[in-house]
Amino acid sequence: MDGQTIVAIIAAVGGGALVPEIIRAVRTAVTGRAAKERDAVSMERARADQERARADRADARADMEATNRRRTAEYASSLRRMLVENGIQTDEIPGWPEATKTIPHPSKE
Repeated sequence: MDGQTIVAIIAAVGGGALVPEIIRAVRTAVTGRAAKERDAVSMERARADQERARADRADARADMEATNRRRTAEYASSLRRMLVENGIQTDEIPGWPEATKTIPHPSKE
């Protein structure tokens, strides 16, 4: 078989579209671009993992703060009830602290 026959067979079975892809893959591997792209993808994954871990820590911290805030409010309510049940007038009990209605912007802290 000569070269023209081989090329004709490759083209007949659809290999004509495959040859340029093979050449592109070989060229990418030889120039080292594939390794650079793999490194870039690995770095991006690591950055995304760090960001996800940071967000998870922030969520856990917010959940802990909310739990502590609810427990403190329940405890204060129980103490107020105990004071009233033991004869302390409600006007003698200090009022509830004023609630913050907005979240401060990080740059203004």
